[in-house]
Amino acid sequence: MVYCVLLTLLLHLCGAESAPSAYNYCQAGDVVSSVNIDGLTLRHVAMVIRHGDRTPANVLPGVGNLQEWDCILNKLEVPSDSLDPREEVDRLYRKVYLPKREVLPGNCMFGQLTKKGYRQHLELGAQLRKLYVEKYGLLGPKLNVSEIWIRSTDVPRTLQSAQGLLQGLYPTSKHGDGSIPVVQINTLDSALEDLYVNENLCNGLYAIEGQMYNTSAWINYHNQYNSLNQQLQIIFNSTNLPIWGSISDVLEAMMCHGFSLPKGITHDMAVQIKAIADWELNFMWKVYDPYVKIGMGFFIQELLDRFTGFVNGNDPAKFVLYSAHHSSVGPIVGTLGMFDGLWPPYRSHVHFELWSNESKEFFVQVKYNDKVLHPPGCSDVMCPYSQFKQLLRSRIPKYPDVCQ
Repeated sequence: MVYCVLLTLLLHLCGAESAPSAYNYCQAGDVVSSVNIDGLTLRHVAMVIRHGDRTPANVLPGVGNLQEWDCILNKLEVPSDSLDPREEVDRLYRKVYLPKREVLPGNCMFGQLTKKGYRQHLELGAQLRKLYVEKYGLLGPKLNVSEIWIRSTDVPRTLQSAQGLLQGLYPTSKHGDGSIPVVQINTLDSALEDLYVNENLCNGLYAIEGQMYNTSAWINYHNQYNSLNQQLQIIFNSTNLPIWGSISDVLEAMMCHGFSLPKGITHDMAVQIKAIADWELNFMWKVYDPYVKIGMGFFIQELLDRFTGFVNGNDPAKFVLYSAHHSSVGPIVGTLGMFDGLWPPYRSHVHFELWSNESKEFFVQVKYNDKVLHPPGCSDVMCPYSQFKQLLRSRIPKYPDVCQ
């Protein structure tokens, strides 16, 4: 262990690229340099992130969450009917949650981004600056709002994560003339959101989901854990337990903050529950093809349109950011056949980098956290754009037929 720590420190001090880190739910691995880039220039990046560390998104029955959560991360905002960045701001408003009045003990709401989570994206943004500003020269040293395009689900933790990342990418808050830049974050009503599998967009998904749950693979796997399920019913004094992923989510959030597990839950049980949740996500997002293909095809179409627009000179944005959830990052990588089967950690990040050579031939490199991936059907990790475009097209179903 001491040797590994010293080796990691030495690599950091020497500026060398470190090997992919071990899986850590509490924080995804760092940004890594691209490979096989000789003679190529980075032209465009589309990036999908999971929000940073947060409070649990639900409570467990019976015991609940005994520890008190302290949310000191606040948001200051001002309503305005003008987008003029030179408009003087003379007052800001802060929303706070009443202590001792929330469902979670403390002053937090469900799924609220923590100070730790915000800092995770500040650090990620700083890493992106070193890579995309200083190393590859994709972006200029000062914020130019015409070079970036941001979209987020309409959820506070994803909006704040996007803001934290951009603050890390461009730490200065004012332009040279003293004006304050206004960065537009595009979003959608949750009923129309396609950054995750959304049954509202395709009523056929309900039937497909039901078919998935009735497959022999799904049923046989879960039958192995009937005794664990019964044990949890006793511990939580409830026969109506949340799904495995929801239970695991609460336990993982507690462990990421050093909280003790609920009485009766051992560390080994938490590990087993996490493994079941991982299996379910892998089955939904990689193994059971109809579910993830139909569920994520809407976003894959948008991703393809973004690339097509840039290649054809119709989209000026050099850096496109989508701020979303584990249920966005995982299915996107999964539908492209590259999901590793593990619940996407906090601060997970997927990079779709578009490179070109002097002959104006385009190539795509895909990264997931601290790994460079090899997309299926691509002759190399630096995938010819024609091959990558074919991969994206193969993941877009004919929606009018499928969704009735």
